[in-house]
Amino acid sequence: MKFHLPETRPLHRGGVVASAAAALLAVTAAAGAAQNGSEPTLSAARIVERNVAARGGLDAWRKIHAMLWAGHIERAGPGAGDAPQFVLAMERPNKTRFEMTMKGRRHARIYDGSQGWKLSMGSDGAPALEAYDEEERRFAADGQGFDGPLIDGAAKGNRIALEGTEDVEGHRAYRLGVTLPSGAMHHVWVDAQSFLDVEYDRPVHEPHGPGGAVKVFNRDFKTFGAVQVPTTIETRAGNGALADRMILEKVEIEPGLDPRMFTRPNVRERSSANGGHLRRVDPPKPAATSDGRGGAPAGSPPAAADSVGGR
Repeated sequence: MKFHLPETRPLHRGGVVASAAAALLAVTAAAGAAQNGSEPTLSAARIVERNVAARGGLDAWRKIHAMLWAGHIERAGPGAGDAPQFVLAMERPNKTRFEMTMKGRRHARIYDGSQGWKLSMGSDGAPALEAYDEEERRFAADGQGFDGPLIDGAAKGNRIALEGTEDVEGHRAYRLGVTLPSGAMHHVWVDAQSFLDVEYDRPVHEPHGPGGAVKVFNRDFKTFGAVQVPTTIETRAGNGALADRMILEKVEIEPGLDPRMFTRPNVRERSSANGGHLRRVDPPKPAATSDGRGGAPAGSPPAAADSVGGR
């Protein structure tokens, strides 16, 4: 969470004359950069290619169907000092289950690729379920999987363009604009030396209009299997906002996830359509394993199927 780089849009149009003019400008810029002792600006395609190589290579990422990340969260603002534990399960193309245990209560957000649910424990200790609203579904649908928007970007339908260079925490980085199939615009900053994607922004919309952007900073990349994964992921809700940090303590590749992890859980659902009352949801049918029997395959993580409140 196959590799044909999207072409950047030409800066000039108009046939041979425009092409020749663009080529002349490129040569002049490269010569000037050489005289100044700096590298000429790379194309978006070349930046993406080097980012993919820095992350472990396209073939290595293509072989991965599912990942599981586990660790703790360093919280900012209210609740600072707590260190909730989390487990994030991800499966291609865009299925996720995020579970967090905080003060003895477990909470989860589940997305099956088209629908999503929020699972929480009430004051009585019983789990309750609420479906994603339309904005939450759109946000989840624009998720880019565990490999992000640049790796296999063209296969995901993303259009990538170079917008310039900026400073990210004291280091020069290429700013890439990523247009998703939905039309949403995300941005990725790729470090000009390591070519790792160090920052990622995506818009967030509130019920009554735009709500700004979520800024994600990737740090402390480490190798798991053949790929590079950030083990510190810092999230900010806006400029100058306090940051929460996800600290990855474990990364599993192909962990043998139970398919039921990404289905609607067997708990009561809270719906605005019935005045906020709870209603029972029928359990999903057990998924068949490779030997044709129902149940969770060996190696499934705990709390995979039905509830966040059962243990």
